Amino acid sequence: MSGLFEKRGKVHAKAYPCGGRNMLPDFIEIHRRAWTKLHQLSEAERDCIAAKFTVLHDLAPKEWRREGVQRLDRPEHLVPITEDLLAFFLELPNGRFLIQDFVRREFLNLYFPAALQMTGQT
Repeated sequence: MSGLFEKRGKVHAKAYPCGGRNMLPDFIEIHRRAWTKLHQLSEAERDCIAAKFTVLHDLAPKEWRREGVQRLDRPEHLVPITEDLLAFFLELPNGRFLIQDFVRREFLNLYFPAALQMTGQT
């Protein structure tokens, strides 16, 4: 895997090639649990991931709510990437992010409708 290395269950996307260019910025790390799902996403969805986290990177955490970010009961956050795709992530030191997993809104609506309503993601 060119430009990738694994460390303690995380796959770090230092230079994730997509269409002949590096897709994810250096401040985004991908947990192994999310890695396979990342490769199943369309190029447009992967571009939206990079764009969303670039915006978050440029904002103070207290301003993330305007981008739809919800802090969960645990240290994780939930952010809408597209209308249908959401990401669970952790804020790491030095302005870095660890994307832990991706989920489709349809899955949450089907199995966890009350949780989606509580986070305002319906």
